[in-house]
Amino acid sequence: MSGSSSPLLRAVANRAKAQQRHQQHQQHTTSSAVGAVPTRRITTTTTTTTTTTTITAAAATGAAAATAATAKRTPYMPPSTGILSRMPPSWVPFAELSRIEKPGGLYGFYMAYVIGLGYGACMLGPAVSPSSIVSTAAVLLVYNVFLRGAACTVNDILDREYDRKVARCRNRPVARRAVTPAQGYVWYAAQTVGAGAAIACLPDPLLALAYAVPIQLCVSLYPLCKRFTDFPQLVLSAPIAGGVLMAAASIGLDCFHPESPALAGASLTLTLSHYIWTTIFDYVNACQDTPDDVKAGVRSMAVRYQNTVAFISTLGTAQVACLAAAGYLAGFSPFYHTLAVAGNA
Repeated sequence: MSGSSSPLLRAVANRAKAQQRHQQHQQHTTSSAVGAVPTRRITTTTTTTTTTTTITAAAATGAAAATAATAKRTPYMPPSTGILSRMPPSWVPFAELSRIEKPGGLYGFYMAYVIGLGYGACMLGPAVSPSSIVSTAAVLLVYNVFLRGAACTVNDILDREYDRKVARCRNRPVARRAVTPAQGYVWYAAQTVGAGAAIACLPDPLLALAYAVPIQLCVSLYPLCKRFTDFPQLVLSAPIAGGVLMAAASIGLDCFHPESPALAGASLTLTLSHYIWTTIFDYVNACQDTPDDVKAGVRSMAVRYQNTVAFISTLGTAQVACLAAAGYLAGFSPFYHTLAVAGNA
């Protein structure tokens, strides 16, 4: 009996051990399964959070970029105030081409002629009457409206591809395709004819025409200079400053009479002073477009010389020196040196 019970006991013991191992295996499997679930949940949660954060950041970046693009590409809005709002809609693009609503540029053009008239009157003395000076000033104002309008028109035609890349200029008439280049050239020609008609009304139209022709050519070529030189402002300043000589000639002053070298020197230095002043004016105007000009490949002195204080100070000093030299050569009184020279300094 003891011999037969020993195998039975061993079998029962082995079965018990097998059941125990089976239970331990099930517990281990269950424990592993239970422990894996939180891990997957944590991983999923972390991944979801990271993805959500990435999407949110991308959306914010996209929204900011869209806002910036919208700000730069503000759609054109028809004028609701000012002189343009009172015009027929079909006239507005052509008036905008001539910058009729922005008289600041006209003042810049016309100032040279006012200086030239004053200079000519001082040099001629009683030989020219006050009424002649006033009437000539009125005619030259009309001439400058046409001259400046033609200059702005041809500028917008030639610069249309650049203007579409510059925030301040992309809504100009030709750039936004409200006026075709062909229509723009017709408008340019009409304004040039108007300028010629104004010259015909001057006291000495032939002498004035000798200055007006190169002035017209230079303002028309100015936009092209932005393609191949960093100094287009120097090109634009020449015809504008030439208004000093043209205005003086309009009332009969021969600025370069061979028998008066002092008169020629005074005329040149006074004109050079206004030439420098115009360069400063256009340089400051171009500075506001420098970031867009760099991207668009537009060349200018504002792009080349970005230390504005040093640049303007240097040119300003040269301008004042020219004013002083002009006053000395012309024999002007201390009043001129106090008002014009010291006033500009």
